[in-house]
Amino acid sequence: MSPVLSRFEKGLQAIIAYARQHSWRVIGVYVLLGLVFAGGLLQITQVVSIQDQLDPRMQSTQDLKKSKELFGGQSSLGFLVMAPAGGFTAGDLCTVKQGIHALRLRHPEITESISAFDLRRAQVTGDKLHYPTLLPDVCMLPASEKVSLSVLASTPWSHTLTGPATQDLAVNLSLAPLDPPGMFGTFNPGLVEKLLAETKELIPLDLKFTGTSAQEYFTMVGLLEQKWLNFLAIAVIILAFRVVFGSWRAGPLYFLTVGLSATVVYGGMGWAGHAVDPLSVCLFLILSVASLEDFVFVSYEMMSKPKEWMGSFAGVALPCFFTSLSAAAAFLSLTTSDVQSIQRFGMWAALGAMVEWSALFVLLPALLKAFPRLGPWVLPERARFQETPMRWLHKTPPRVFSFLALLFFVGAFYSVKNFRLTQSPAEMFPDDHPFQQTLQFIQKDRGWLAEAGLIFSAQASAELKAKVRQAVLRDSLVGRVETWDQLVSFVAPANASEPTTAMVTREMGMLDFSKRYQASSGEVRDILYLTTVDTSELNRFRREIIKLCPARECWLAGEFVGFADFSEGLISTLFESMLGSVFSVGLLVGLLGIGTGHLRYVPSLVLASFWGPAVMLTAIFLCDITINFVTCIVASTLIGLTGDNAIMFMFQGKSLTEGIEDKGIGSFQTALIMSVVALTFVLSYFEPPRMLGYLLAGGFLCALLGDVWILKGLLPRGKK
Repeated sequence: MSPVLSRFEKGLQAIIAYARQHSWRVIGVYVLLGLVFAGGLLQITQVVSIQDQLDPRMQSTQDLKKSKELFGGQSSLGFLVMAPAGGFTAGDLCTVKQGIHALRLRHPEITESISAFDLRRAQVTGDKLHYPTLLPDVCMLPASEKVSLSVLASTPWSHTLTGPATQDLAVNLSLAPLDPPGMFGTFNPGLVEKLLAETKELIPLDLKFTGTSAQEYFTMVGLLEQKWLNFLAIAVIILAFRVVFGSWRAGPLYFLTVGLSATVVYGGMGWAGHAVDPLSVCLFLILSVASLEDFVFVSYEMMSKPKEWMGSFAGVALPCFFTSLSAAAAFLSLTTSDVQSIQRFGMWAALGAMVEWSALFVLLPALLKAFPRLGPWVLPERARFQETPMRWLHKTPPRVFSFLALLFFVGAFYSVKNFRLTQSPAEMFPDDHPFQQTLQFIQKDRGWLAEAGLIFSAQASAELKAKVRQAVLRDSLVGRVETWDQLVSFVAPANASEPTTAMVTREMGMLDFSKRYQASSGEVRDILYLTTVDTSELNRFRREIIKLCPARECWLAGEFVGFADFSEGLISTLFESMLGSVFSVGLLVGLLGIGTGHLRYVPSLVLASFWGPAVMLTAIFLCDITINFVTCIVASTLIGLTGDNAIMFMFQGKSLTEGIEDKGIGSFQTALIMSVVALTFVLSYFEPPRMLGYLLAGGFLCALLGDVWILKGLLPRGKK
């Protein structure tokens, strides 16, 4: 070992010795640290709205915010009332109408409601202008009388407030934001929960819920349910440690270190004002997986020297420091992303990886010195799962097989260049989720999937508006367009005089409903109903609008539009963070190869370490798995964690064969435990973490093959 590494190792061992000599002082420092960061947990907020998930630095996010300021952007809770077999009766429709009225009376937070019962059309009778409703007063009709909604089919709302077959009615409730904001920002979870329950009670018909508030509510439920996955991961690891190390004490002591790391991370996020989103909510599980290897190797060292177990920390402190450093470097590579939430995830995960090393090698020795009965936490006579890894370690693949296996690097390079990117907020939920099923019904029945606003500035000329509108109507992305002029034209009487039309226009402009289309400062909004939320299509459409209005005489705004722009950085995130992770981990392995006297084997070590991630990247492409804001972190995460075995092997003995024989069982056990823990993601409420769980589990197993088996095949025969 080089003099530099030797001095550094002595420094780390001196820190461990100090922790043992001054155990209570060290424990006091860590308790104080934990309390300081625990205070930040009270400041934690959680992101549930689409807008809050977006990067505020992006132009599309700023356009969305401006659109809401101009035309109102209150959250909405919508529901579709499905007609019973045989169609609606007057009694059914009266129940719906009275239910809407009751909801508004009970909850002043409902600022506006829109339904087919509100639709009116002007009529001139003599010298009087009045506005009768399109639907009859259903509560005045016999309850069993059938009521046809066919009159709605010829209105501008034929594909919004009802479907083409007029076999359902849509109702939209606008909700005031929570003031002051709470844990979930301006989203009011208590109100939405009451509205969902009361709507089902007041309207005992088949209901489908939709709207931004429904999506935010289900997102909140998913974030809260994540804690059960954390408990499951804890149980799995405690049970696995009992099998592998023969003691129930290993698991709780391990989660003491992970718990401190998680407290620092989430508390730090709270103090920094960084909200928890569907990606950062996975941090506890990620840290639990990333920290496993260090604890396993300390435990393995303890098992091999039962009588000298207090010295187990000093024996692996140096290689474990560099394994934690490689994981932190891989996480830090995510900060190159253009997406702010991924940048923050990388930063906090990197901090957590280093805090975990500190807790394991400084706090835990002090704790064991203060409470000797806690250790050792391994019982070799009860340990299991040793023989199978040893038999596997004795096998060596043919050298030609290992070189042929390197072709996966070609597949990984091609795959990264051709990944399919698709992402929408609704895709967070699995296909069998009620919210997702409602969207699928709307798309099939109405022919559209989402809304967007085409906003014209006050300076936009009539000629430009006409040109842009014609281009929009020709675009396959747009299923329908709803404009203010279109609504006025429908409401005004046919063949009405110019003064009558002007009066209708003026009176309609006094309604709150008009604010959806006209701003007081002169801007005008057309509502576009989009046939797809495909990321590439939305970004293409947004760029075409920019070309049509180069001086920003018009612009496109909407949650799905902003999310598509936000998602465009995901492929570059995967590619750039992967390159950064490859560079940092490869550089670290190379430098340590020089320092440990294994320079000539560094190429084999690097190729073996990166082989597992290369296999997974190829598999992602071949299985046509889409890249989203969760799965885009898989490459850099795997690379950072799979370089750990190469580091451990280099620090054991004078040759790599001694390192593999000495630490191979620990590598095998770590990979299997990490894979099982990663599979707990499969039970996630959200869809992207489920796929992340499969990818990480498969990646850890492939990494084990590369780190040990492929490495043995690449080494010269006499050096295994």
